[in-house]
Amino acid sequence: MELWAILLVVGSCFIHAFWNLLTKKVEEGIPFLWWAFGVSLIVYAPLFGIFLFKTGFSPQAGPFVLLGGLFEVAYFLGLSKAYARGDLSLVYPLARSAPIFVPIWATLFLKEQISLQGLTGILMVILGVFVVSIKWGTPLLSPEWKNQPYGLALFTALASSGYSIVDKVGVRYAHPIPYIYLEFIITWLGLGLYLLWFHRRSPSPSQSVTPATGEIGGEIGSTGNLLSKTWQQNKKSILLVGIFITLSYLLILFALQIGKVSYVVALRQISIVFGVLLGSFSLKEKHGKTRLLGALIIWAGAALISLAR
Repeated sequence: MELWAILLVVGSCFIHAFWNLLTKKVEEGIPFLWWAFGVSLIVYAPLFGIFLFKTGFSPQAGPFVLLGGLFEVAYFLGLSKAYARGDLSLVYPLARSAPIFVPIWATLFLKEQISLQGLTGILMVILGVFVVSIKWGTPLLSPEWKNQPYGLALFTALASSGYSIVDKVGVRYAHPIPYIYLEFIITWLGLGLYLLWFHRRSPSPSQSVTPATGEIGGEIGSTGNLLSKTWQQNKKSILLVGIFITLSYLLILFALQIGKVSYVVALRQISIVFGVLLGSFSLKEKHGKTRLLGALIIWAGAALISLAR
């Protein structure tokens, strides 16, 4: 694998982990992500226009864009809710464990076969997920365990595997850049509809905003007020995340042009390690050593899956 490809992948992974760090830090996760996607759509509109003009867009890709966008909405809803309940160094590795689901969906829907190496990788990822989740000295059925975001984080991984499979088929009919741009439009609209729906259901003045979920109460009053408040409090982070969400994907596309697909996909999972390190050192989260060990196991398992034939 060429050095430039390695640098592009590692850079993409750090950027991905970093925008997750910024998202974890905010209180209103869904409004924050809605703004970030809006920024991303504006910043990358010229690039979208150039590639759309050059390559066109097949109507056959339309259903895949819509379905992939819905999976993206589920992914970001699950991610923000998981960050509201748990540490970055816990949620991020679990949310990035999608490789355990992708081969299963590929076998069921794309008629691909899981090799022994792929199965070994899946088992390693499962082991890594367990290690990341361990809290030494805490009884298994204690309230502290029950309140952790394991289900939400794994739901996020499941949604990620969903759009990965959909996109794998969808990009056969359209260039990846126009494809992902249109998919992000669906995501932005979906997050906006989610916010409007919760405002309609939560008019009571005694209610408040649930951190990082975007579930609204009378303290904020209206969707517009909440979005305005979120922008005023987090505009710098919103701009960065808006740029980084798409940039991390574009760097992977460039890496794929000069490196082997299997190697790029395998190395890409190093973002799990970055996520644990950022959570442990930047946010001072506990259980850093155990979670780092689990992250390394997940990375190794994901690499085996990616390199499997």
